[in-house]
Amino acid sequence: MNLTVQCSPAGGQTSQMRRFPEWLLEWPLYLLLAIVGIVYFSRIEYPPLRGEETRRALVAINMQTSGDWVVPRMQGTPYFMSSRPPVHNWMIAGSMAVRGSEDITSIRLPCLLAVALLSIILYGYARQSLSRVGAFATGLAYVTMIQVMELGRTGETDLPFTLFLSAALLFWHTGWQKQWSAWIIWPVAYLLLTGAIMTKGPQAPVYFAATIGLYLLINGRARFALSWAHVSGIALCASLIAMWLVPFYLQLGVPGLRHVFTGDVVLYGGDRTIFTYLKHLTEFPISLVVGCWAPWSLLLINLCSKPWRQRMAPYHQVMLFAGLALVTSFPTVWLITGTRTRFLMSVYPLAAVLIGVTIETLYQWVKASKAVEPSLASTSSSRQDNLSDNPAPILPLSRFIGTFAILAWIAGGVMAVLTVATEFSLPLGNLSVPPVYGVFLMMAAALLGRTMWVCRSTTTEARCIQGLAALGLFVGGTFVTAVVDDYTRRSSRIDLAVEKLLKDLPEGAELVSLGEVHHNFEYQYYRRTGRFIRRIDPVPDQPRSISSSVESAAGAASINKNQRSITSRFSPEQLSGLTYLCTSYPRYLESDYLPVACEQVCVVACGRFLGKDPDMGVVVARLPVEHQLAESQKSTDLSVETPEGLQRSGAISEPGTILPVSATQESIPR
Repeated sequence: MNLTVQCSPAGGQTSQMRRFPEWLLEWPLYLLLAIVGIVYFSRIEYPPLRGEETRRALVAINMQTSGDWVVPRMQGTPYFMSSRPPVHNWMIAGSMAVRGSEDITSIRLPCLLAVALLSIILYGYARQSLSRVGAFATGLAYVTMIQVMELGRTGETDLPFTLFLSAALLFWHTGWQKQWSAWIIWPVAYLLLTGAIMTKGPQAPVYFAATIGLYLLINGRARFALSWAHVSGIALCASLIAMWLVPFYLQLGVPGLRHVFTGDVVLYGGDRTIFTYLKHLTEFPISLVVGCWAPWSLLLINLCSKPWRQRMAPYHQVMLFAGLALVTSFPTVWLITGTRTRFLMSVYPLAAVLIGVTIETLYQWVKASKAVEPSLASTSSSRQDNLSDNPAPILPLSRFIGTFAILAWIAGGVMAVLTVATEFSLPLGNLSVPPVYGVFLMMAAALLGRTMWVCRSTTTEARCIQGLAALGLFVGGTFVTAVVDDYTRRSSRIDLAVEKLLKDLPEGAELVSLGEVHHNFEYQYYRRTGRFIRRIDPVPDQPRSISSSVESAAGAASINKNQRSITSRFSPEQLSGLTYLCTSYPRYLESDYLPVACEQVCVVACGRFLGKDPDMGVVVARLPVEHQLAESQKSTDLSVETPEGLQRSGAISEPGTILPVSATQESIPR
């Protein structure tokens, strides 16, 4: 491939962008979008809100109600855990405004649309180099990766960030391949990169610059980056970010910038013991490839074969670009203990490109093998020559699809057993399937299995796409039914718990939080009352520096670690007129912090799953009436009255259950 002719900005020919790409009219693209609709847009409300979803939603609601679209805030403070630049919050706020609701669908809709857009982008990008089979496989592999299905159906930041960063990389490389003008390539790529930076911060420009920089160096075209077109792209990105960054800086200064861009970084890499480090280095790549990219990552084993890599030579530039994106980003997460595979989700689309190229090559191998079979002589020497010219892959596509066909039939049999057991009330633990639901899933599994089996080794493009689509539907359908049902069954129902709590409290009673309160608890409270939970923080006994003020604003009291002496407390004036308190920091209910005894009411567990993270919850307490508070101020030796027999708090064992909690228990969410 002559890159000098192909890449116009360095001097050479340019090609015009087509006004309407032909691939937008191809039926496999719409089949891919139909699969996205089934896997992502069905059962949106399951499982219930969890993780960081309600944190992002609360920030968006705060922006709508306050009119401050610059500084993300929770409970009035910008210094909260996992604070990010505001683009994702803007997207959620826009979704809420369009739908006229702040419900779970509005929170998750931006991520669902991001997955749909990514499937279109991946199909279009792959279609520049691959057949319709390879392009369809690229998009399908991405939308049915295990971790993409897990996070793509939530309201987390990962998918919008992935959309912007991957779109920037893929647009740049498409323009490079299609010989577009540099004045189109660089500005548009940086415009998309701006969205990524404004979604999650400095991770995006590092991946963007490293991938493209190494790609240009390897191809001997570093001068491509030394152009006024590139400078214009950087200037566009910087000016757009400055439109938000300058007002943000004027409000919060350097501490605010440090918190919003690097606040999460300090949470990882703290455990540097040799055992932990080696364990992380070993487990992380296995979890990424075998778990997160499954099931399609199994096909990447063919890359271990040198003859097979040589067959992929026509797609060298595509594989090089995708490989560099993965190689440059991988160490930034792999070498830091405590990091998670989801931190690399922004480059998962590039892994899907490698998978798409692999499937394309496997499909072409099948076509080549079928084409030479009729011409083969019956002699063994002819067959040996053909095998040497056309070596078999380690894992053929027919075996891969055929295996999932068998798994689909097995799943259908299991569903039949569960349906019959449910109908006749046979004991199978907590497993039960409604008859209509079970029959539908059983028939769907049988049909998908048959489609995969028939199409597993076809040479026809349409039949091959049908087989891949059946495999994707089986994987996605299994996730959206069995896996989502399991998540829903094990999830903490904070919504039902808050609803029950409000019924038990006097009508119109207001909750005030001591320090930070768990975001899911506050979201559920807001949805049912239309009010935010007002927050009060302990008052320092002595002047503090800016850094300690930021620490206190984030919900932590100032404590001298050497003397373990409390240097901040809640004042009687702060508690005047209050009756019901809540907090995610039960130590705030101790006499060291409160000037008055309070009665423990309950705890609402806020962990993701029942029985998990038992110390992550919100304690609700009741203060004496105001005249009792005034009398208690005369005493200097008050202690917290803790009812005897209270058990250690745990997650809510049944939906809506509220459990008591010990007043002295440490329950700090992390």
